[in-house]
Amino acid sequence: MKYLLAIYSKSRKPNATIFETRSSAKKAIAEIRAHLAGGAKLVRGNGCFYVRAFGENLLKIRIIEAKRAEYRLVRHATGIKDEERRFSLRENAVNFVRDHCDDSTKHEDRAGAWFDTEHDGYYYKLYAAVLAPETGSKAVVFRYDAATVESFTMRELGHYCSAKAKPIHKKTAIAFACATAGALSLIGVALFRTDWQLIADEKEAQSYQATAAVEGIADDLSLTRKGRAIFLASHPILMSRADFNRTCGRDGSGSAYTAGCYYKDSEEKEHLEIFDSGYANINENGLSYDFVAQRKITALHEMLHAAWERLPENKQTETCGRLRTLSRDIRTLSDEVASYPSDQICTELFARVGSEYIPALQTQTSSAILPIRYSALSADGKAAVAQLEKLYADYFDTSATRNLVSYWANKSSLDSFAAKAELAENTLRQRKEYAQRMTQLYYSYPTWNGYYAANNAISSYNESVRVYNSYVATAQKLNYALDSEYGIFSSLGN
Repeated sequence: MKYLLAIYSKSRKPNATIFETRSSAKKAIAEIRAHLAGGAKLVRGNGCFYVRAFGENLLKIRIIEAKRAEYRLVRHATGIKDEERRFSLRENAVNFVRDHCDDSTKHEDRAGAWFDTEHDGYYYKLYAAVLAPETGSKAVVFRYDAATVESFTMRELGHYCSAKAKPIHKKTAIAFACATAGALSLIGVALFRTDWQLIADEKEAQSYQATAAVEGIADDLSLTRKGRAIFLASHPILMSRADFNRTCGRDGSGSAYTAGCYYKDSEEKEHLEIFDSGYANINENGLSYDFVAQRKITALHEMLHAAWERLPENKQTETCGRLRTLSRDIRTLSDEVASYPSDQICTELFARVGSEYIPALQTQTSSAILPIRYSALSADGKAAVAQLEKLYADYFDTSATRNLVSYWANKSSLDSFAAKAELAENTLRQRKEYAQRMTQLYYSYPTWNGYYAANNAISSYNESVRVYNSYVATAQKLNYALDSEYGIFSSLGN
């Protein structure tokens, strides 16, 4: 559901701004109320709010509920077909214009349009469109102008002041109305600078009842205000095997197991699901694996998918370029995302780098448990890291990553155990072949020495079987804990 804050006047077409929640639209109205001065006030009546000065309504403001709404940026040009682009955020449309136009067109006028001063009849115009309720339909039911609040109020109340300037007996009222225009210009600045996404996320987070375990994860990840709001607004939940596999299951990425997922349902509601193995840790056969650390890194990874969804389109493009530069320097990172569809590569890189690489790179770079060494990166890779760290710092404190570094200890332990298990399998195969040869030799040429050699070979083989079986048992326990479909060491049981 979308909520449009629509502003009406007598002399102009209605203007609207799209919000994700009703509360965020009401918050915008509250900010307008807080900035009103000079005799004007915001009053309520007939389901609307009115900007009123001396008994006369200057503007009418109302919140409109729509199942689907988006911004439409239309390029009008003489002699050619109009071009139209769709955006979920106004900021994205504005950034698109500024990125694709000459310097002369980068300033938005008071109607929500950008004109090309070098070519007559060429301009961009932004609209807030209410769409037909059917999913997938692009049909527009109603279209509003989408100028900034500042532009709209300055133009409309400026028109009111000039139109009423002649009658002498209206002088006092006109002065107050003009003062109101100046006050409302401040409203536009305040609304433009307000982080409405953060406000909406915090409101959604407040309405969500997180469990103590989820709250603990949020605390341990050293999330910033924005990071915590995004995390809790995504409705994070720890799920058992059966429940998790009904919704997330394997994500199709080709990874060994799926530990979490982030997605939006048909109503655009966010879900962040984390697999809860039910284990705290496993300590067997030299394997020490901390599932608590695994859940934390998974939570941060999925939260960064939600953060990526909130980035403006131009910022996504810029960030994706830096992520691809870094992945070219880190072969393991490039291999990890190679099996993902092309349209998911950037969000996956963003989540992996932010949850696994950037925090580790910024702390103790000399530690042996780190996946890569910062010094091994090329100059381009180091430049990419420097820029990416600034972006990730919006979501979590990269100087307080003690809980994340333990993840690499887990991964190091896991890799070490996998190597030991593979060695045990190879040893078992070799000793089996040797025992078979010694036994066959004894039966062909029975001697006491042959008997002892065969017997010792069989004993060694049986010991290898015992060691191998213990590794298989640990691998199966880990496999069962990590995922119900297939696991890292599933080949050991074949």
